[in-house]
Amino acid sequence: MVLLLTIYQLEYEGNTINIGLDYDPASGVKAGGTGSTQIQTTVGTGTGVAVQVGTAYGVNVYAGADTIERHNTVATAGAITKDPFNGTVGAAYTYGPVTVGYQTWYNDAGLGTHYDSDGTSIAFAVNENLSVSYANIEETKYQAGVRTLTNIEASMKAYNVAYSMGAIAIKAHHGKTDNADFTTATSNDMTEISVSFAF
Repeated sequence: MVLLLTIYQLEYEGNTINIGLDYDPASGVKAGGTGSTQIQTTVGTGTGVAVQVGTAYGVNVYAGADTIERHNTVATAGAITKDPFNGTVGAAYTYGPVTVGYQTWYNDAGLGTHYDSDGTSIAFAVNENLSVSYANIEETKYQAGVRTLTNIEASMKAYNVAYSMGAIAIKAHHGKTDNADFTTATSNDMTEISVSFAF
């Protein structure tokens, strides 16, 4: 059984508040049929909560977190295993043709290694035909749950331009990734240009 419940929703003069709750009594196994019994394995109950607040002033704020109960706490790679946890907080602001966003998130599978990340973006609609955007993500991998010199940082940057006129659309993308997949001393660049026609 998986229970997904929106416990609160409010709309007032362009402002919205949404709160959601997710509960799974046996997160380590897939859901069975009607009347089936969910048997917990090495992990048990999973719970999650999410909150989203939108305003009439162009500000949108959101946050979410989930955790899973772990039954086994054997030491692995120098660290005691613990309950997996994931969390994120973010916001976006739109003013006229410009939208700016920021998000931070944390991922810990409970096995020692964990990650935290920050992402920023900005998009500008120059006019009804042309738009440009930029996004950047910085992510750190912490080895065995300890902040040491063995930690690895990865970064990703992306630039986008889109132009449309009638039935023609032209899009260009350039991306750069350093230490992709947390492999040190690596760098990748990619550029794409596409042209499409609507008939």
